[in-house]
Amino acid sequence: MHIRTLLIDDNDDFRQLLEKLLGQANIRIQLDRRKRFDPNEKHDFYLINFDSQIYGLIESIRAHVPHAKFFIIFGQKDSALLKDVFSLNVSGFLDKDDFNATPLIEIVKKFSLSQKLARLSEAAKDLKDICFSDQGDLNPSYLT
Repeated sequence: MHIRTLLIDDNDDFRQLLEKLLGQANIRIQLDRRKRFDPNEKHDFYLINFDSQIYGLIESIRAHVPHAKFFIIFGQKDSALLKDVFSLNVSGFLDKDDFNATPLIEIVKKFSLSQKLARLSEAAKDLKDICFSDQGDLNPSYLT
């Protein structure tokens, strides 16, 4: 399973760097880069370059993809802007000038693990349904 990630940024070099770092961390990721959000495309993670449109953009994405995780990308440090962005309830921040992908890698790994556990849980439920009848007794016809 690939983790679907959308990078909303105009810098392709940054996308290439992210792909390289996530690949080195053995994370299978589908990293798409767009200049704007398309509500017809669903992703698990959204990496968004910070600009004045970010508040409406996050609101729009959350309306279409309620489970989405967000990382905000900064190209310059501005403490007033950072303070405002904390109110957006995002998963993390990435600084292009002092880049450290570790927080993103850790959250993506946790997300991937939770997806695997959900699939295993569903498979176990399906197996239980096959092996046991409605009364909870073994159904021998399925055990041969």
